[in-house]
Amino acid sequence: MILRRRTAVVAAVVVAMAGALSACTGDDPGPAPEPTVAPTPAPDPEPEPTAEPVEREDPEDFIRRWREVSTEMQNTGITTSFRLLWDDCDSCEGLASSVEEFYEQGGYIKTDGVSLSDFEYVGRVGRVREYRYLVEATPTEYKKSRDAEIEHLEGGQFTGFVRIRPANDTWKILDYGTYVP
Repeated sequence: MILRRRTAVVAAVVVAMAGALSACTGDDPGPAPEPTVAPTPAPDPEPEPTAEPVEREDPEDFIRRWREVSTEMQNTGITTSFRLLWDDCDSCEGLASSVEEFYEQGGYIKTDGVSLSDFEYVGRVGRVREYRYLVEATPTEYKKSRDAEIEHLEGGQFTGFVRIRPANDTWKILDYGTYVP
């Protein structure tokens, strides 16, 4: 809008200067031209909003999805999808690195994962939110390498926690673990 105003002012100055220069030639310019005023451009209308307000995934749904992706990662050794769900999460990096190492060394993990219930919103600090929930873990079998002994985790029940932050229409994991009161 400022550029249009400058253009209009420059145009008015050019018209005025052209009239003054023609007077200097000695020619009879004839009747004086009607003064012209450059029209003031209409202000630009307010732009239409281009984006809908972000409707973010429900935190509990995201946490459940994250645990499902974790189970798939453990059963396949493919960490790509799991790594997309967190930022700067040491415990997430530790799990993903262990899974990669097991599979690179010829090992494996067999698990049905966990079920989550009794979510409790603990609170927030800035954009970070913390939730606690009850975890029912299924028994898990794993080998750390091709030559390692088969090991087992019994499964069972414990209280977990997770810290998340908003990220566009979803969330990112920042930390997780077992809640110890």
